[in-house]
Amino acid sequence: MALSNKQRVFVLEYLRDFNATQAALRAGYSPRTAYSIGQENLKKPEIAEVIKAEVDARAMGADEILVGLTEQARGDLGVFFKIIEEWTYYPLPSYEIIDAKEIDILDEEGKPTGEKKISYWVRHVALDMDKVIDPKFSHLIHKFSDSPKDGLGIEIYNKQTALQTLAKIRQLLVNRTEISGKDGGEIVLKVVYEDKDGSKGV
Repeated sequence: MALSNKQRVFVLEYLRDFNATQAALRAGYSPRTAYSIGQENLKKPEIAEVIKAEVDARAMGADEILVGLTEQARGDLGVFFKIIEEWTYYPLPSYEIIDAKEIDILDEEGKPTGEKKISYWVRHVALDMDKVIDPKFSHLIHKFSDSPKDGLGIEIYNKQTALQTLAKIRQLLVNRTEISGKDGGEIVLKVVYEDKDGSKGV
């Protein structure tokens, strides 16, 4: 059975955030009935079938998951940084100063004021924003921050976690539990019982 236009829109909207009520609202159902319509739509076999087909089509396959984890395990933070050399009047403590020279301060007309300032030729590391937004690398970024105090910062996915997950998938890590008795000997089981009168026996 073919879906109505409204139902097709509902499916597309539901796949955005998997919220049936919001999907119903965005599909044009009234706010009064959005919750109940959303729940009803999910139970309709023809709608559920289309949603499942879309999810299956969009979901990652086993190979894609392995490739993604492998890329995370091989991820290198250095990819996102570049070396910059430039002149500046205000070198930061982390900058490597290569050279310095006195500069005449000019007025608005470009004439020397008689004042001098030291300009520094520095070398420092900077975040390579081209790499941050490049899809070849950006999927490795776990967190991006931009604060007035610390500036731009990134955090890539945890390499160790990705390696452990891959090792488990490849069955390179197996949890083993070995139980033995005292000094590696046989296990001796003792059953202790207690009579009604409080006396114990083995």
